[in-house]
Amino acid sequence: MRPMLYVVALLLFIAFSFPAYSASFTTLPVLPPVEGGRSSNTVFGLSADGSTVFGRNLLSRAPDVLFVWDATNGFRTPPEFTDRNVFFYSVDALSADGSVVAGHATSLGMTEAYVWDADGIHGLGDLPGGDFDSQAEAISADGSVVVGHSSSAAGREAFIWDATNGIQGLGDLPGRSFFSEANGVSADGSTVVGRSSTDLGDEAFIWDQANGLRGLGHLPGGRSATIAEGISADGSTVFGSGWSDSGREAVFWDEAGIHGIGDLPGGRYSSVANAASGDGSIIVGQAETAAGQEAFIWDAENGIQSLQVFLTALGIDLNGLQLASATGISADGKTISGFARAPGVLASSFIVTIPEPSTGFMIALGLFGLGAGRRKRSLLRTS
Repeated sequence: MRPMLYVVALLLFIAFSFPAYSASFTTLPVLPPVEGGRSSNTVFGLSADGSTVFGRNLLSRAPDVLFVWDATNGFRTPPEFTDRNVFFYSVDALSADGSVVAGHATSLGMTEAYVWDADGIHGLGDLPGGDFDSQAEAISADGSVVVGHSSSAAGREAFIWDATNGIQGLGDLPGRSFFSEANGVSADGSTVVGRSSTDLGDEAFIWDQANGLRGLGHLPGGRSATIAEGISADGSTVFGSGWSDSGREAVFWDEAGIHGIGDLPGGRYSSVANAASGDGSIIVGQAETAAGQEAFIWDAENGIQSLQVFLTALGIDLNGLQLASATGISADGKTISGFARAPGVLASSFIVTIPEPSTGFMIALGLFGLGAGRRKRSLLRTS
């Protein structure tokens, strides 16, 4: 037998002896429905360590239930406010390990951002002037910095909060009516992103203490509008959406400027980036296809891909679900959260984990490289 055939035989033995990826696909349980009704849930985001998600349980004949969930503790909801009659609350963000929650609650016509930690729930107040109204949108890795928007004397204004300085307004970009809101913050709490109004339309912004609020610009053509939905943990990559000649498009900004991610084939042209890995190298979100809304995953080498197709190509059983949106991704890029469609179900939330290839698989790839001179594929390459 020729040497190459020995290599191929050994490669096949190892490849079949060791699974290429030890992946897991989990669907979250739903709360019991009210008699005669239906129950489903939607996950809005994921902690940086991949352990905890937050979202909303939809009950067709009862009020929705906002929740935090992890495999150890199951569903948790914020404890009741003891000093007021809260009739609505929202869970909006998680610290890196899921131990600190940011959100907002409404009572007696007032809405207030809060932090929920081991010591209970703490209201963050609001900016001076205007109605009493503040809503949290993002939180730093250690839970010490919260950003969002509030009603100030000038109008809706982005804010940053910490225990030492309290709640502080960030201003807005020049032009048109006063408006800004913060949607994301870096892991260390130093850099904030969001959107603000300008004479040309809404524009994504970035803020830090040294440079203040700065616009991030638009895609060429189309509407002059961009929205920053968040920022990578290391502060290197801002992600969101903008409008090009083709339509709404997922985008990211880095030191080189704005970049369109594109769209999945079929359906109207529309895509939105919802989350990014810690270094910004992997981005997830949703796009429109002929089948409807569909989750995507993107990296620079492989471009935008259907998350459904990508996971199926890795041999992951999706339990018959159609993945509609990817709403969160862990800092290492290996755990993704989102929600899906299924027959007879309003929405079903999922968490999928794709660890590094197994030792056997890596050995097989190494042998393949030696025998055939081919380079190792990246984690995201499926074809």
